[in-house]
Amino acid sequence: MVKLVLIAHLNQKLNSRIFVTQHHNEGDLYASIEELLTSYRADLENRRQLTPEDEELIMNLSAAYLQKQQEWKEEGRQEGHQEGHQEGRREGRSERQQEVAIALLQAGVSLDLIAQATGISIESLQSLRSN
Repeated sequence: MVKLVLIAHLNQKLNSRIFVTQHHNEGDLYASIEELLTSYRADLENRRQLTPEDEELIMNLSAAYLQKQQEWKEEGRQEGHQEGHQEGRREGRSERQQEVAIALLQAGVSLDLIAQATGISIESLQSLRSN
């Protein structure tokens, strides 16, 4: 019985304002799911007389939401770590290219050849040479 009530409630909410607009990213979807679960839980708690099934559902929704929230946080941390790692690699490659360019400038190699080999613009190489 409780599952049917939950399904009916979810169906009603899915057809209401929460999902009317198309979600542009997963964060929007997660926020809508959070709002949906919170709303349903509040609806259950506002009833004057909760059945044991309702109380159990409230507990299950709370536990399920908390678990999902932790999963979303962990996914966010992992994505942030991965993006930071990639950014660090890009910065490291850029620094290495500059070191190579400086060494080639000091060796008297032409700006055109250094630009071609490192991908650094001639303007940037001229700036490196004057420093």
